[in-house]
Amino acid sequence: REAAERELAAAAPPERAALLALGAGAALSRGDVARAAQRLARIELAAGGPLTRLAVRLLEAWRACLQARWGEAEMLLELCMQGPPARGAGLALALGRCDLAWVRHVRGYPAEARVLIDALLAEAALRAHPLLHCKARMLRAAMCLAGDEPARADEDLRVALGLSRRHGMLDWPGWLPGPMAALMAHALARDIEPGQATALIRARGLAAPHAGTPRWPWRVEIRAMGGLQLSSGGQPVAQSARGNRRTLDLLRAILAHDGRAVPIERLAGELWPDAEGDAAKGAFDVSLHRLRKFLGGHDLIRVSNGRVSLDPGLCGLDLWHLLDACAAAAQVRDEAAAGGAARDLLAAYGGSFLADEGDQPWLLAQRARLRKRFAQAVEGLGRLLEPARPEAAAGLYRQALELEPEADGLARRLAALVPA
Repeated sequence: REAAERELAAAAPPERAALLALGAGAALSRGDVARAAQRLARIELAAGGPLTRLAVRLLEAWRACLQARWGEAEMLLELCMQGPPARGAGLALALGRCDLAWVRHVRGYPAEARVLIDALLAEAALRAHPLLHCKARMLRAAMCLAGDEPARADEDLRVALGLSRRHGMLDWPGWLPGPMAALMAHALARDIEPGQATALIRARGLAAPHAGTPRWPWRVEIRAMGGLQLSSGGQPVAQSARGNRRTLDLLRAILAHDGRAVPIERLAGELWPDAEGDAAKGAFDVSLHRLRKFLGGHDLIRVSNGRVSLDPGLCGLDLWHLLDACAAAAQVRDEAAAGGAARDLLAAYGGSFLADEGDQPWLLAQRARLRKRFAQAVEGLGRLLEPARPEAAAGLYRQALELEPEADGLARRLAALVPA
C-alpha cells in the first residue's frame, strides 16, 4: 500500500486520476465499497478528462448497486448515456448499459430491461466482444430465471459460462456477487458448465445463496457426523499437527450448539470453566483468532451481539443437512413421499456426532440430541411405510441401526416387524 501511495504521489494529475479509478474498480470487484469510496473521493475530475469522468460515474453507479441504492444507480447510469460519447468509451458505455438493464429489472421494469439487454446482445454479436457478450448473457439468464423462463435461462447461462471458460474471464465491471451466486447455484443444480461455475465461485469467493445449496464448492467443508473431517478448497485439512487439537476444541464446541448463534459466555464456560471474567474472554479471543487462521479466513466465523456462528454461505456443514432432513421428514404425511425422505435422512447421518472425539458433557449432550432427532425422524417415516410396505420399513430400520446402533426404539420397531 505504501508503494502504491508513492506511485500516486509521483504521477501527473491525469495518470493519478486513472490509477485511482483502477484502484476503486478493484476494490468494488472485491466488494470493498468503503475502500472504493476513498479512492473515488481523491479523484480530481477536472484533471482526468472525459474518459475519467465517465469511469467515475460508472464506478459510483456500481458502488450504489452493491449497496442496493438502485434509484441512485439508475440516475448515474442514465447520466453516463447522455450526450455524445467520449472517444474510446464504446465498450465502457455498453457495459454500463448492461448495468442499467439490471437496475431497471430490479426496480420492477422487466420489459424495459429485456429490450435493453436484447439490444446489447445484438451489439455484442456485431462487436464480437466476448466480455460484453458474457456479461449480457449472464444478466439475461438472471432475468429469465426471475421471469420463469428456465429454458432460456439455461441456454444463456451455458453460453456465458462457455465464454468465461474459453476466454479466462472470472470478473468484469459491475460484478454483483448476489445475482452471480444465484446463477452459479442454478448452473450447478442443472449441470451447466459445472467446472467453470466452480472456478468462478472459488476465484471470486462467492457465498452460497443459502445453507445447504446442492453441489456448492464450499470454501470450508466440515463433517461432524461420524467424526470430525475438514476440507478447504476441496482438499483435506490435516488436524494432527501439534496445537491443532486445542485450536479445534473451539470448533467442536461451536458444532455442539449447531454452529449458529452460540453465546460467547457459554463457549467460555464450557472450554475454560476455571477462568473468570476477562481471562475467559481473553482465552476465547485467542482461540477464535487461531481457529480462523487454521480454517483460512476471518469471515468464515461470524461474531455478532456476543454470539458466534459459522457463516452458512461459506461453510458447508453436514450437521445442517441432517437438521434439514429431520425437519423435512417431520413434514411427510403419506407413504408415497416417505421413501425419498428416508433416503435423504440416511444420507445425512454419517454416524454419531463427533464419534470418538471426547466425552465432555456438552459434546455428549449434542450427540444424544442428534441421535434422538434422527431416530424419531426415521421412526416417523417407518410408521408411514409399515402398513403398505413393511419390507421397506424394515429395511429403513436396519440401515438406520447400522448408522446408529444405540437407537433402541428403532430396534424394537424392527423386531416387531420381523419376529425372531
